[in-house]
Parts: sequence; C-alpha cells; structure tokens
Amino acid sequence: MATERKAPDVLLVQTNLTGVVGDIDDDPDSPDTNWLEYITNNVDTVCRVSFPTPTGSPTVGVDLQEFKIWVRQQPDGAGADPTVRIELYEDGSSLATILADTPVSSPSGALYSGFWNANLLNTSDGSLVECYIYGTAIGGQPAKRCTVEVGAVEWNVDYSAGVTHEGAGQSDGTSTAAAAGNVEHTGAGQSDGVSTSSADGEVIHTGEGQADGTSTATGSAEVLHTGSGQADGVSTATGSGICVFSGAGQSDGTSTAMGTGTTGTTHEGAGQSDGVA
Repeated sequence: MATERKAPDVLLVQTNLTGVVGDIDDDPDSPDTNWLEYITNNVDTVCRVSFPTPTGSPTVGVDLQEFKIWVRQQPDGAGADPTVRIELYEDGSSLATILADTPVSSPSGALYSGFWNANLLNTSDGSLVECYIYGTAIGGQPAKRCTVEVGAVEWNVDYSAGVTHEGAGQSDGTSTAAAAGNVEHTGAGQSDGVSTSSADGEVIHTGEGQADGTSTATGSAEVLHTGSGQADGVSTATGSGICVFSGAGQSDGTSTAMGTGTTGTTHEGAGQSDGVA
C-alpha cells in the first residue's frame, strides 16, 4: 500500500458561498488565508468538490481513506455554534455520512476529518470520488446569526501500488531450460553465452547457442532433436527416435549426427566451408 494527498480539482457545487477552487486546494494542516466566504450569515452553506484520479485504486479497509477540511464560523455568533457535516459522494450521489453534524466554534479555523472505507465505492479506481461539506447556520436575532465558511479540503488516499518483478541477464549470460513435459523446452544463450536444454517429452527440445557459444540438445522423444552451432561454434545432436536427427556445422565448424531409428530414419551431417561433417 501507499499514500498520497489529493487536492480538489473542481468546485462542483457552492451554495451561499463565493470563491473558486483555488481558495480551498491548499493543505488543511498548513492553510493559506483564502476562504470560500459566506454570502448570507443565517443561511446554510454547501460545498462539493471532485479530485484527480489517484495513482492506484483506493485500498479497501476500515477508515483507510480520509477527507480533511479546514472550516470556521463566520461571523462570530453570540449564540449557539453552527455545525458542519461531511459526506462521501460519488459522481453526484451521496454514499455515506462520514462526519455527523459537529459544532464549529472557531472564528479563525479548525480541522475536521471524516474517514471511510473504499468498499463503498462503485468505481474502484476512485475517479468519481467527491467530498460534500454542509454547514448548518444559526438563525434568530441578527446578532446571533452565524454560518460556516470553508478554507481548505483534501483527500488523503491510501491506495494499492502496482508491483513489478524483473530479472534480466544479457551479454555473456547463461540460459538453462529443463523439464519433463510434452510441449516445448527452450534454452537460449546469446553473445558468448551458454545454452542448455534437456528434457523427456513428446514434442520439441531445443538448445541454441549463437556467436561463439556452445549448444547442446539431448533427450528421448518421438519427434525432433536439434542442436545448432553457428559462427565457429560446435553443434551436436544425438538421440534415439524414429524421425530425423540433424547436426549442422557451418563456417569451419564441426557437425556430428548419429542415432538409431526405424521406418524412414534419416541421419544427416552437413559440413560446409572447410568444415567436417
């Protein structure tokens, strides 16, 4: 798992508030001085924002996801405090209330958080997650009226990170493939490498060496055994079967082919360019 902070990217709804998304995209733990400010002090305020898609799918688990907000009451009412509520929305629909109505007593700003489980989401990659903030105003006499302003919003994402495992050997490396099966077993060594392929199977066993490498292919099978040596290499192909055994040596190489078979058995040794076959 991994974590990251997502600031809101679009201000989808603002009711009885004035401002832009840039006023609330700062970190609530170190907010700037910008606010979504109230219009009428005895009217509820509403703010709903979306976020960029997280790097990985939000991790499922109790309270692993967090909405954190920075809000204040404004103006400082002489009576009861207004309240704030946080809901998890997805693509315009409420999924859960993650912070019930809670008094907002500070006129300068205070932190509030709501935690939730990603199993609530219908879109698992988190691309449609939204945060909904509702401030309930205090009415009554003018001197006691008070509502809620929003200063910062964030989504602290816990997400599943992709894992990559790589192993690459190149240039003077060694490749070995060995198994007992009935499909194909291949070992390839390149650039002065060594390749060995051996198995008991029913189809193809191949060992290939290139560029001054050594290739050996052995096995008991019913179809084909091939050993290929190229560019001053050595190739040997041996086996007991009923089809074809070939060994090819080229360019001053040495080729040996031998075997015992029946019913249309062919044993070939080909030497070219001053080679021995």
